[in-house]
Amino acid sequence: MGLIKDLFYKGEYQEVLGRTFENPDQLKTENFVYVIGSLSFLGRIQEAEALYSASRNRINDTQKAYVYFFLALTWTRRSQYKKAKKYLLLNRSLSATLKHENIEIKFLVEQGISFFLFFLGKFEKSLFWSEKSLTSSIALHDLWMMALAHDLLANNLIQNGQIHEALRHFSQAVEHSNRLKNVALVNAIEVSALIFSCEYGINLKTSYENLRARYNLSIHSDAFSSANLGLELARQLTLRGEWKEATN
Repeated sequence: MGLIKDLFYKGEYQEVLGRTFENPDQLKTENFVYVIGSLSFLGRIQEAEALYSASRNRINDTQKAYVYFFLALTWTRRSQYKKAKKYLLLNRSLSATLKHENIEIKFLVEQGISFFLFFLGKFEKSLFWSEKSLTSSIALHDLWMMALAHDLLANNLIQNGQIHEALRHFSQAVEHSNRLKNVALVNAIEVSALIFSCEYGINLKTSYENLRARYNLSIHSDAFSSANLGLELARQLTLRGEWKEATN
């Protein structure tokens, strides 16, 4: 794995940009995908689109598919669904021109559609597409793709009431993320799994103890995780009648 690619899959997006986008002499065509992905995941979507516009004639079909995927995900997260849908359709059209024989592109199409539908609250349809994307990721045996696919499938299964099956997929997503050494992704998935375990009363005593411990660890390191863990901890304390501690 090349250095920039390796950094990207470890979730070190700022480091990717420091070595490429902010150092133009080192910005090579082979790294455009990881630069655009890093810009997108850091919320710098306008810069990501500008780099794509400037490079679209220099990158191949597979690279374009990744770019469409990253841009679609970012606009979806911002609830800019019309813009997100434009890139999803571009990706689906690209896959169709290749008769859906490129499994790598096929995964990006399926995962992108599932992610989009999940944000729209269309969980049954999203589940259908996430099952397809998991199949494609396994066919490719790509750790990053399998981590994303298992995670999204788990979230869809939760919404469709299949809690124990969802937790199994969360566990597999964590395993693949650990192999990638993507600490941020591991933490995000573990937090989701822990919150759902508490919410649905799975191994409740252990889950509750882990929730308190995880919340205390996150207070000074991860504002997003801390907020989500704090909300569930307050809910658990309220259910236990510990009103005073729940309001602190």
